[in-house]
This record gives sequence, structure tokens and C-alpha cells, in this order.
Amino acid sequence: AVPPAHWRERFGQPPADLIAACQSSEWTAALLEGWSRAALAHKSAEWIVPLWQWWLTTTEPGTPGTPGGLAARELRDQLGARVPQAVAEPRVAQIMADPSAPAYESWDGLLGALPTPWSATFGAQFLTHLRAAVATLAQPRQDTAQWLPAIALAGHTLPPACFAQALADWEIPTPEDDAKSKHTAAHYDLYQWTTHIERLCEALRLRQTLYAEIRVEEHPA
Repeated sequence: AVPPAHWRERFGQPPADLIAACQSSEWTAALLEGWSRAALAHKSAEWIVPLWQWWLTTTEPGTPGTPGGLAARELRDQLGARVPQAVAEPRVAQIMADPSAPAYESWDGLLGALPTPWSATFGAQFLTHLRAAVATLAQPRQDTAQWLPAIALAGHTLPPACFAQALADWEIPTPEDDAKSKHTAAHYDLYQWTTHIERLCEALRLRQTLYAEIRVEEHPA
């Protein structure tokens, strides 16, 4: 692949301006895919961030694969995994809070591409969104398929600074126990949420114990 730096030198413009300049072309997707692949191959930090930002605005529900045959969201998340944490986390938090954002319906993919462990700031934001979601579980949610893998991921990626917030009591609605309710999708979803929150807390308590043991080993009395 041609190094992305070639295009900056050729046109004398920064990557963000070059990306903006090709938006109205029928070759936009093919060109941006080529630049994205080149940026990944050459580890070009200067190009990776603006390219990731562009894919965030185009990966709407139903977006087809790229001209090269790669799923658009997959390419977006490959770039996202190389975006600096200080840049990626605020943008992902913004998308999680904005259902109108083009990438909202796949924010769980964005989450999975973030550097780990998450920062304390992002971890706290994630838990705030999670508790807000749990507070509305009495009504069926449309984003359960996104939240469940995100909760599982959080067990390994939340930093110790967020353990107390995560391990505080969770007010999860109790599933109805009658035979009719047990066979509804809403009942199953609530069971899944409850199970995932319990597993999250178990994972964090285990990590908490391990970290405490490590500190004792490093600084014996």
C-alpha cells in the first residue's frame, strides 16, 4: 500500500482536509478504504484518527461492506483500536449517550476496540449509562444485545478506581414468577441482565481480591 504520507506531500493538505475533499465523489468509499488500509499497514497515527472519525459517521444500520469486501464496522473498529485512548474514549462516550448518532447501534463494537484498562473517567461514564439502563428494565429495551456483551467486557476492563461504583447495590426489577410470564421475551431479557450484572460484580470482586493480594506481596508488613 502507498504510505498515507505520500498523499499529504502530494497535495500539501492535512489528512482531515483530504478526507473532507473527497466526500462527494462516487469513489469516496473505495478511496477511504484504501487510505484506511494504508494507515493501518503503516501505523500512521496522523491518518488513523480522522479516518476513524469518518467511518463513525458512515457506519449506519445496514451499511454494506466496503468495496474491498471488509465489513465497514470491522474496518472502523480496526482503526479505533489504534486511536489514542484520550481521543477515543470521549468520542465513544458521546456516541453511547446519543441515539441519533450514526454509530449508536454498534457502540458495543466501539467499546470493544478501546484500549484497556479503561480510564477512570470513562469507566465512571460507562457505569452511569449502565445504571440508567438498568433503572428502565421494567420496560423492554431495544439495546439488550449491545449491553450484554458490554457488561461482560466491563468485568475485565473497568479500572480499580471504578470498583466501588460498580459494586454498589444494583436496583434490578424482579422478574415475575408466574408461569405465563416466564415464557415471555421480556422475562428472558430481564433474567439475562440480572445474570450479567451478577457476573460483572463477581469478576470485579475477584480482581479486587487479587489486587489486594498483590499489594501485600509487594509490600509485606
